[in-house]
Amino acid sequence: MDINIIYKVMIENYGVKGTSSCPGRLAPPLVDGSEGGGEPPLAYRQSPPFFPSLLLLLVCLLLIPVSVSALTQADFQYTAEINGVTRPNTLYRIHLTPEVLDKCSPGCNDLRLLDKDNNEVPYVILQDILPADKVETYALQITHYKAGDTRADIVMKMPRTYKPVSTIELSIADRDFNKKAVLYASRNGTDWDFITQEGIYDFTSQVDLRKTNLQFSASDYPLYRLILTDADVATDGSRQTIHLKYDGLDFSAFGVKNKKVRINAVTASTTATARQRVVYDKKVFSDLLTKLDDRKNTVFVVESAVPASSATLETSNPYYYRKVDVYYAIPGQSGSYSYGFYAAHYVYSFPLVGQGASKDYFDLPPNPGRQYKFVVNNANNPPLVVKSVTLGWIKRDLFFVSLKDSGGYVLCFGGSGLKAPQYDLASFVNQNNYFERPFESVGPVSVALNTYYKPPSQHLSRRVEKTILTIVIVTLVALIGVWMYRLSAKVPWR
Repeated sequence: MDINIIYKVMIENYGVKGTSSCPGRLAPPLVDGSEGGGEPPLAYRQSPPFFPSLLLLLVCLLLIPVSVSALTQADFQYTAEINGVTRPNTLYRIHLTPEVLDKCSPGCNDLRLLDKDNNEVPYVILQDILPADKVETYALQITHYKAGDTRADIVMKMPRTYKPVSTIELSIADRDFNKKAVLYASRNGTDWDFITQEGIYDFTSQVDLRKTNLQFSASDYPLYRLILTDADVATDGSRQTIHLKYDGLDFSAFGVKNKKVRINAVTASTTATARQRVVYDKKVFSDLLTKLDDRKNTVFVVESAVPASSATLETSNPYYYRKVDVYYAIPGQSGSYSYGFYAAHYVYSFPLVGQGASKDYFDLPPNPGRQYKFVVNNANNPPLVVKSVTLGWIKRDLFFVSLKDSGGYVLCFGGSGLKAPQYDLASFVNQNNYFERPFESVGPVSVALNTYYKPPSQHLSRRVEKTILTIVIVTLVALIGVWMYRLSAKVPWR
């Protein structure tokens, strides 16, 4: 047979180009008596690429994660319906009461807000802290003025936007005057409510004493009315005498004449607060299991809904001065606890008439625990009888945006193993600006035990069933694949 024919047969049948010197490695020998080459043995046929593809498919199936179903109310032990949500696109605030916090995990990681369709609603939890206010001053517009010999009637108007004010200042350049000022306020210009009555005066020609402002409780009226009259004076011969008491100062001023004063301007100011305003929640623990340790110290343990920031002790001892050591619980294995030192404070009471002194509370620094152990060092004194302890923490509020005009919102909590959610709302409503956002408060909420709750063991059994079913299906696919592979290997080659 021609060698070119042999090469041609090898190329067409096997896809490789052999050589005459190595016929056995690259191509099988031809069968005698055949023309154009015979059928090669079964061992030399190329295997179809089915089995590697099957292995790749199985690996991909095993790597596919089990789909996570959306949370429903059945995933939580407790629920609390939210009533009063009626307007869409509105920011609402819910007070997280001690009852809610008691049943949440630390940090409220397991708390979710669901609507009536079981859709998860974004929220943010913030502390009820307001920063210190700055004094804001507004110029009042005088809209009416009427004056007589001994009386002046002035009506003033606040600007379009303002905060509640508590001070009105009169800009008066005159000296040596004494007037009685009566301030009224109104919302419609017809009905006037009494605000305050004070004196404004100036005695700077005789003593450095001057007062031209009126102080009152913060009010948000848009209109104010000021009536000035001459102050009551006593006559000493031909002179007018004023007897004045002010902040412990008692003196008489002579020669002060009744006269008209010129008011150049009127301003109103808000109240300044040097410190931030903090609102606290508290819980009283009255059924304490107290005991004495080996050193005769009074020991008791309490659990707080959230990390406490203060503690107040109620005792029955007539007088005492004791050191109180506070420890926080560190969870261990098998539900056990160890305690780490937290803080130390002194409490005392000495109720003598005219010389009494007492201190029954102390602040606590931040900590991650929820269980506290108090150790009262009694030394050689009678044991301190603690009737109750009150733990306080900064009030927590939950903010969310209602996107629907219907209610049906439910707080769900008590779900095991949930991580803290991450919502975009925290970028727009946070601790630094929430008080600048208009919001509405709803609640209070009432906590109820969820009768539809399914324990995690049931969820685990469902996951196990899904896993077993997946393994069975993958095994069947693998067996069918092997069977098909072996079947294809017995098919005669053509």
